[in-house]
Amino acid sequence: LKHRSAGLYRAYLRADKQHRVTTSRTKKLRRQARVTLRVQQLKDDRLRLLGSVTPARDGKRLLIQRRVGKAWRTVATVRLRKTMHHRSRYAVTLAHAKSGSYRARFRGDSAYRPSGSRLVIVH
Repeated sequence: LKHRSAGLYRAYLRADKQHRVTTSRTKKLRRQARVTLRVQQLKDDRLRLLGSVTPARDGKRLLIQRRVGKAWRTVATVRLRKTMHHRSRYAVTLAHAKSGSYRARFRGDSAYRPSGSRLVIVH
């Protein structure tokens, strides 16, 4: 499929003289939400992480994660809130934040599959 619309899809094979009509199983396609992440360093080892999810996914949860070794550890969970008709925003302040790589992860829902922001490196 060239377009990436969400919805239910099924493939059909046309019948000819030797074959009957066949259909595939129904496949549900979910689009991917766009997740952004920005960092503001505050005083006293505090870090403010903020960004948005497009399209709006108000009330859904977003994970803020920090890379620890080869794994990602969730350091905060935030609820998305609507600020514009097409986008949800979030913000969280971490006390005693550590340097390293951070990302925001949207777990997905019935309409959108899981997606994440680009990595942000904090020194």
